[in-house]
Amino acid sequence: MKLVNALEKLGTRARPITSGVFTADYLDKPKYGLVGKITRVDKRPLEASIRAGALPILTSLAESPEGQILNVNADIAAGELAKELEPLKIVYLNEKGGLFHGVTGEKLDVINLDEEYSELMKQPWVKFGTKLKIREIKELLDHLPRSSSVAIISADSLQKELFTDSGAGTLIRRGYKLFKAGSIEEIGADRLRQVIHDRDPDILAGLSSVAGVLSDLKRAPYTIYGDEPFDCVAIVQHPEGETPVMTKLLPSKNGIMNNITDNVFNSIRKDHKRLFWTARADDENRSP
Repeated sequence: MKLVNALEKLGTRARPITSGVFTADYLDKPKYGLVGKITRVDKRPLEASIRAGALPILTSLAESPEGQILNVNADIAAGELAKELEPLKIVYLNEKGGLFHGVTGEKLDVINLDEEYSELMKQPWVKFGTKLKIREIKELLDHLPRSSSVAIISADSLQKELFTDSGAGTLIRRGYKLFKAGSIEEIGADRLRQVIHDRDPDILAGLSSVAGVLSDLKRAPYTIYGDEPFDCVAIVQHPEGETPVMTKLLPSKNGIMNNITDNVFNSIRKDHKRLFWTARADDENRSP
């Protein structure tokens, strides 16, 4: 009720919902007493509150079929509710404002689980609460549409996360696995041709052709980098004894908005400590 009253004082209509959403059975009555395991979620009280123009405020309490009030873990309750609602984003608040690298101390801006989960969980600094939190978030996102994500932020950053493009804290999503290929045939010539045709600035400006781009690849060894849905494709040519050159960086709008370009570029950096990038001066993908 304190939270509801505080929101009301700030002009936000809020409605406390203390029952009717979570049904639970005893987790282990002799051992844990009045602690429950959620068995069912009813989203109708939440939807009724929203239709009435009020922000629903829940507690981590559930009811047994007999009407007994049971305590449930708040994170688990939020996860079970998310599975029912299938939201675009789930936001967890913590004091630190995100997850931080245990060695460098740097904030982890984005974690793409499909690509990074296995390696991340092997890191010696990922342990205890951090490991449990990442594992729980992965299990949650595995039950949600691929477009869903989890943000871990501080309370002070909540507005920035909800109402700006830049976001705040740590964003965790399933993402897609990255690939790298040493030939066009490995990824499918037709798919690559379409990406080049639709996104290459030189072709869009009428200065080159798809055939010309593919012909240039024959001049030196090359590697094609990208993600599974081709939201970003990059081509790096690496003649023996010379500094590699990234000749193409071709992201879709979705690739730019979801930082897939950064993921692909980081993959390139792992393979090449030095790199030239050739691009037109008016290429919108160049950093200002």
